[in-house]
Amino acid sequence: MADTLHSTSVNGRPAGQEPPQAQLQLKTSITPAFMQALEVELQQILHGRFMALRQRMMPANTVARLRTVVKYLSILGLSLCLLMFVMGGMLFHGVRVEVTFAVFFLLMLVLHWDKNKRATWSEKLFIPYWNWLAKNSTNRMLKIAKASAPFSAEYHFQGNTASYHRVSSAGSVLAWKREMRHVYLSGQRISLLFKKPSSIYPYAIILHEQPQELAAYLEGLGIGRIG
Repeated sequence: MADTLHSTSVNGRPAGQEPPQAQLQLKTSITPAFMQALEVELQQILHGRFMALRQRMMPANTVARLRTVVKYLSILGLSLCLLMFVMGGMLFHGVRVEVTFAVFFLLMLVLHWDKNKRATWSEKLFIPYWNWLAKNSTNRMLKIAKASAPFSAEYHFQGNTASYHRVSSAGSVLAWKREMRHVYLSGQRISLLFKKPSSIYPYAIILHEQPQELAAYLEGLGIGRIG
């Protein structure tokens, strides 16, 4: 008698058949008002990323040690300037070298003597730069979307692959098609996907109105959430 082949089932599916892939479709109307609110939100997100980067580059204990080093170097520098002054000083193109350096070391000493004053000075000096960088990065990242508005942002998810179309009266344009991996950060109008939790710039941007459905989908793929 010939052997009879039987196919077994897994979770109700015939053997060898792959489970159906998860699917999701999102459609958002991108209006000038939406873009205006989005710019504010994205700039705040990027500013937070830059501040986190600054903290990683210069943690509090490193800043404290650096402040102590600068204080003692400034005191040493002032002592050397005083010694040079007592010995008659040094002229360079008509400028008293020890006086110039003494002013510099005195300024460094004053700025680093009080940690609270140093923090205030640091904020006044560097915070405008980080604000500008966040605004500039936001403008670059949203440049095409701003120029294209109004349009409809349509996202089609099939498993971990997503495609993004900009649909307007002129037709539909495929903006990108990418794999959804790694980690994501969710906002009210935008979700950003990053290769690493510490990354500043995302590899994919998804515009939306309600983040909950997208968040559930991404987490269902095993993509971790930042924050």
